[in-house]
Amino acid sequence: MSWDFSAVSPEGEPEALQQAMYDHINRCIRDCATYYRNFLTEETEIYPSNALALFQSLLTAIRQTPYRLYLLIDEYETLPTKS
Repeated sequence: MSWDFSAVSPEGEPEALQQAMYDHINRCIRDCATYYRNFLTEETEIYPSNALALFQSLLTAIRQTPYRLYLLIDEYETLPTKS
């Protein structure tokens, strides 16, 4: 599973940013669960407004298998260049 936070716009109100983060994380988790559905014995529960609960649901499903989850977070901050 890969989380690329550069896909989340940092602009707007804090609540909008939080929801954008939840939406991004939820999409990544759903993609992972869909891609590996043949290996999971349990469905993940969907929590549209709570990405942490959805992540916990995926972890619970993975713990029922002999497999492990590796999470790669591609997060970096682009610093302005001096001219």
